[in-house]
Amino acid sequence: DDPVTGVSYNEARSYAATHGGRLMTSVEWDAANTTPGFTEATNMFEWVESPDDKKTVRRHHETQTRPADAQKDVTFRTAKDP
Repeated sequence: DDPVTGVSYNEARSYAATHGGRLMTSVEWDAANTTPGFTEATNMFEWVESPDDKKTVRRHHETQTRPADAQKDVTFRTAKDP
């Protein structure tokens, strides 16, 4: 339940897939971010699925492109398809 940091984009994707999920899409993250009860870790970015493989991270509706390397200020959430 707590944020995990220091993982690369590919490690986050692999973890999600291993546990039957995937990274959230940018659209899902934006929708979740406006849902009551959704909380963000302070000063943390989140890996989201990047269809163009540019390793996009999002936070507060901002977009940044980062390398796939482990990042000390990036965490991730997993999503599961119904």
